Amino acid sequence: MIKDFNSTIYLMERADNEGISYHELMAMTPTVISDDIDKSAEFWQMRDYSHVKAVSTHPDLSDDATNAFAEHASSNRSRGADEVTDAERDHAEADSELLAEHIDAGTVDQYDYVPMEDTTFTFSLF
Repeated sequence: MIKDFNSTIYLMERADNEGISYHELMAMTPTVISDDIDKSAEFWQMRDYSHVKAVSTHPDLSDDATNAFAEHASSNRSRGADEVTDAERDHAEADSELLAEHIDAGTVDQYDYVPMEDTTFTFSLF
């Protein structure tokens, strides 16, 4: 992370950009890092804020934190306006936990995103 980066401001602005509160954003942050502002900011710099029901088809849910979760950008953007399946959300949550474990251990350079189509992998730190 860039020295002198103000993680708290980044997280507050990120939450504001998504139409949610800072506390709602932090509640979506994996617990292994949620008590560390710098690690939480690093996590959100590597994640999209995905909507279960697309904002384009459900604008009333755009600022509803219960309609959102953290997800790798490629999965979020390739889905477009399609609604998120339970399997996709489960995959995103497991992948986010893996990323958070790597951030916490200082091994984020060893993190590799595995798309949902590749179901032969398991999530583990090592």
